Amino acid sequence: MTDQPEQPPVPPVPPAPPVAPPVAPPVAPGWSTEQPPAYGAAGQPPPPPPPPGWGYQPPAVKPGVVPLRPLSVLEILDGAISTMRQYWRPMLGLSFAVSAALAAIGFLISLFSMGSLTSLDQLDPQTTDGGDLVSAIVPTLFGALASALVQFVGVVLLTGVLTVVVGQAVLGRELTVDQAWRRVRPLAWRLIGLALVASVTVGIGLVLCLLPGIVLAAFLSLGAAILVLERSTVFASISRSFSLVGSAFWRTFWILVLIYIIYIIITTAVAIPFSIGSFVFPIYDGAGNVDETAFVVNQAISSVGSVVSGTIGYPFISAAIVLTYIDRRMRREGLDIELARAAANPS
Repeated sequence: MTDQPEQPPVPPVPPAPPVAPPVAPPVAPGWSTEQPPAYGAAGQPPPPPPPPGWGYQPPAVKPGVVPLRPLSVLEILDGAISTMRQYWRPMLGLSFAVSAALAAIGFLISLFSMGSLTSLDQLDPQTTDGGDLVSAIVPTLFGALASALVQFVGVVLLTGVLTVVVGQAVLGRELTVDQAWRRVRPLAWRLIGLALVASVTVGIGLVLCLLPGIVLAAFLSLGAAILVLERSTVFASISRSFSLVGSAFWRTFWILVLIYIIYIIITTAVAIPFSIGSFVFPIYDGAGNVDETAFVVNQAISSVGSVVSGTIGYPFISAAIVLTYIDRRMRREGLDIELARAAANPS
């Protein structure tokens, strides 16, 4: 047998260490284990840095027609329209009733004045003395003054009641007309006094120079809202209106200008169709005498137009000015915090 060379012994191969099963990362309670890789892992982009100074802003509380935080101009206008739409019974219904009553009174007064116009047509310039002319003109002047006075008082009281409705609409609460009137009735004479003082003051400013009258009108614009919602006095409301407007005059001024422009556009657009009657039915005939039938028809058509424009215009301008007042107080005095507490506690 051939001797074979001895082979060196083969060292034993050590066994491979056991492979440990992958350990799942800890998972927060309630979360699924199938989560996407964390930002910064392979194939994942790093998280973008947050914008400087930004953070989570909780949504503002909105129990009513506007959010309880400082308002933008569009939110003021939208809040005014939302108030008219959501609370149309006390807003549009009351405005229609008051506008219809004022239009009816104005129509009757115009019929009373028609006789005066007829008397003026019948006067002979060559034989008429001063006494005849005065006796013919006085009824017309008296009728115009009475109509203006009734219109003034009616609109002032209507504005007060609408102010109460809007103040509660901000909290999401609806008042009936009777409930709103009971709150305004003790303040009726103060409202009328405030309107007289403001009208005379603005009128003097307009006569002396146009610009002072406009500026004074802006400073006095929040007086009625202050008197009704804070149950203040006449001169205290005037002083407080100067204070609230003066701290942000230009912003408030341009908001008021925009409000009145929209108000004029609305009322004019509504009244234009009713003003056509004066062209269709002229009150003077070919001889220059008053046509009584045409005069009555003209006044009736004009009265209907004033009812329609007042029903839409008065609620809008009242609501917009009240929301401007509330915005000024939220910006300056933190009224939004008080309103949020009041909305959470109806009692």
